Amino acid sequence: MAAVTAETVYFEPRNELDPCIIGSTATGKMVYDYDKLVEVLAKDMDFDEAAEFVDYNMCGLYVGEGTPLIVSQHTDWSNKCQQESDTQI
Repeated sequence: MAAVTAETVYFEPRNELDPCIIGSTATGKMVYDYDKLVEVLAKDMDFDEAAEFVDYNMCGLYVGEGTPLIVSQHTDWSNKCQQESDTQI
């Protein structure tokens, strides 16, 4: 991992969310795994609420140059989207 800088921001609580870190950028930004964040938060709320929380409160967050990045390692979003649309019909 790159060196932590004064601008580096971590999601809190760190004891629960640090395991979701999958790396860092050359500039010291933390990189979190989207699915791991949802999984951790889903321990205290249902899965859809956890995903919505990550989408709205974490993916949409900007707190300066050190704002963490969130990446998804999904490889087949089209299948997931198709399954969701099938259940809504």
